[in-house]
Parts: sequence; structure tokens; C-alpha cells
Amino acid sequence: MFSFMSEYIGMTIMLAIGLFALAKGGKPERIGAATMLLAWFLSILTQNYIGYAGVQWPMFVIDLVVLGVFVALVWKSPRSWPVWASALQLLTVASHVMVFMKMKPTVPPSTPC
Repeated sequence: MFSFMSEYIGMTIMLAIGLFALAKGGKPERIGAATMLLAWFLSILTQNYIGYAGVQWPMFVIDLVVLGVFVALVWKSPRSWPVWASALQLLTVASHVMVFMKMKPTVPPSTPC
């Protein structure tokens, strides 16, 4: 499943922070942590079955559901972190949309000095 040391380090950090939020956080933190851990696990399974090339519709659906959960947390929670989590998740969803539309990020032309 994991082939590089950086993947093991990332997995350890993700699990440690998620389990800490589940253990010590309030209700919004528990919902956010459970959502992220479940989405992370599902995305690993999805990538193992469908690969990394081409349009990844299941990954898009997973990221869209996570965005919906974070937006609901923004709506109902008095905390400020769901706003940031929603913004970053929206970037993830936007990158899926760019792949679907076969768009590439543009680089502004450089100006000579």
C-alpha cells in the first residue's frame, strides 16, 4: 500500500492528529476529524482500485462530500477553523473541475528587467 518513507510519515501524522481531535476536541472537531479520516481512507482505497490517471469521479465525489460537511460546520459551528478547512477543500474540488474541463493553470508572462 505505501512504498515511500514519506507516506508512512504522512500516515502517522494524519492518524495522530485525527485521533487527538477525536479524543480531545468538541463536537465540531470530532465531526471534522471523523470526516477527514474516513475520506482519507476511502481515497486510498479508491486510488488503489482505479489508479491515478484520467478522470477520478469517485475522488471528486469524496472531496465534494467533505466540502459539504465542512460548509455545514461553518454554518452551525461558532469555531473559525471550518472556514479555513472549507476554503482549502474548495481548492481541492476546483482542481478536480480543472481536470474534468481539461484546463491547465496559466503562468503569467514574465517581464524583462
